[in-house]
Amino acid sequence: METKRLIIILFVFFAAIPENARSQNEIIKAGLIRTQATISFSDMLNSGNSYFYLHGNMEAYFNSKISFCGDAYAYMGALNGVSDFAYNHNIFFGFLYHLTQKQNDTYLGFQPGMAFTRLNENKFLLTHSQAGINPEFSLVLGNNYYINPYFHFFVQGRLIVGSHNYNVHQNLSEFRFSAGLGFNINTLK
Repeated sequence: METKRLIIILFVFFAAIPENARSQNEIIKAGLIRTQATISFSDMLNSGNSYFYLHGNMEAYFNSKISFCGDAYAYMGALNGVSDFAYNHNIFFGFLYHLTQKQNDTYLGFQPGMAFTRLNENKFLLTHSQAGINPEFSLVLGNNYYINPYFHFFVQGRLIVGSHNYNVHQNLSEFRFSAGLGFNINTLK
């Protein structure tokens, strides 16, 4: 019942936006600020473990081709088996290059970042697990589809390379996948 009510509210909201705003071709331009939050799933490349994260993102466009983006991931746990980590939080910052066509925005980027990690003491039989700050690098590939000037759907894949070097060396390399609904506002006329 609640799902039906939400669908009806969203339908009425989108229908109330003027037709010229929905068909506007210049959503993706200088001054666009895009943000989103979702649950991201990952697959560790070395161990086959799967984790999930709360993923937040904010991006500012300099023009339709170049933007600056920051991403943050809060570790939420393992999807299968015992986790290697007590936590593995991340932040990434960098520039993205966009291939835009009307409301479709495919992007590619390189973002360096940091991982804030601590190993699971029980898994590695440690009496004390030391927290660490570790450099990481990531390649990002994704797509935004702008429904109107205020909302977009997104899908993103991220390859992360790094390692935890405290107590025990542990590879942090993984692939993460995010998707969902995001919000945007154009700050320039």
